[in-house]
Amino acid sequence: MVEKKRLLDSLTHEDRENILLRNWMSHDGHWFRHVAEEFGPDAANKLNMRTCRSIGRTDWFRLVKALGIEKVESPEQFLEIFKAAWQLYVPPHIDVDIAMRDNRITAQVKKCFAYEGVKRVGMEKIYDCGIFERICSWIDSAGVECELEPPIGKCLKAQGKECRRTIFLHF
Repeated sequence: MVEKKRLLDSLTHEDRENILLRNWMSHDGHWFRHVAEEFGPDAANKLNMRTCRSIGRTDWFRLVKALGIEKVESPEQFLEIFKAAWQLYVPPHIDVDIAMRDNRITAQVKKCFAYEGVKRVGMEKIYDCGIFERICSWIDSAGVECELEPPIGKCLKAQGKECRRTIFLHF
């Protein structure tokens, strides 16, 4: 007996991944807005930073486990894993140029889904950037110390500034 093709089978792997990714980003935005409305922007930002920090650790540990890596052994290996994490976890809905040189990672964000999402609901002026908090958590999870310039704070794009950040790595 021949099985009928399931409706979901008509979607490509890329289609499914895109739906899940968009749902995750929507959940993130709705969560932030509802917490800010119910408990205020300070509580929303504090909880968002804490959540970004913890999910960043989870991101890193799941990836290195899947790759069979027990410990980051060198700056070169770290950068290789960091690039893999970036490809896996940073959504395609963010347009960013990344440069890695001399223990520095420079990110120039041209289009940001988080900024666009909080702007859409009128909360861009109160939003602290959680994206770089999550990325710094990957670095910390690898046992590498880092500094971020400018430091995490209010969304740079919402302040009319270019979103350009440099992460200084201390191996």
